Amino acid sequence: MSYAPLLAEQVPQFLEKPGVAVVDMRDARSYEQDHLPGARLASDAAIMRLIKEKQPDRPLLVYCYHGNSSRDLCKLLSGFGFTQVYNLEGGWQSWAGHRDRLEASLSVPATVWLGGFGFDTGNLDSRIDNGMSALMVAAKETRADILAELLAAGADLTRQTLDGFTALDSASTLPVLRFLKPRYAAVSASVA
Repeated sequence: MSYAPLLAEQVPQFLEKPGVAVVDMRDARSYEQDHLPGARLASDAAIMRLIKEKQPDRPLLVYCYHGNSSRDLCKLLSGFGFTQVYNLEGGWQSWAGHRDRLEASLSVPATVWLGGFGFDTGNLDSRIDNGMSALMVAAKETRADILAELLAAGADLTRQTLDGFTALDSASTLPVLRFLKPRYAAVSASVA
């Protein structure tokens, strides 16, 4: 296989890569209703433009409805020398389900809190301008209620700023440290 699968839960982090290109193979009406940020609607002209740009190391994400048809385009792009081609496993259906679970899993107060700091409420691991994740800000702001809800919804506890800091490093009080420390220990033990 000349391309790699990408899971729906990996999409938000993938979209943060510099220079990423996203190709939506669904029909124009579906694209107009909703699509991944920055996605181009697939057409012969759009694919030719992508190929003519001659950026073989550019990360490319391709998706269709269910993740099957997009495999052919992934193979084609790989054949043209692209080295970072990804197929969204399960396609748009998988992404939409993942996004809906995220939105449904947070309470209204948590969603309002996220929005108030400028976080993307559909992405638990999104960052704001200073590179901090919602977990980091919640730890810094001593919001154990928000921390608990974000962790229960699946936010990445190991996420780091560009300087290598985590939510544990951002914790500003002893109760928050006590809350986070065993969770870090559990994550560290499962990785080892």
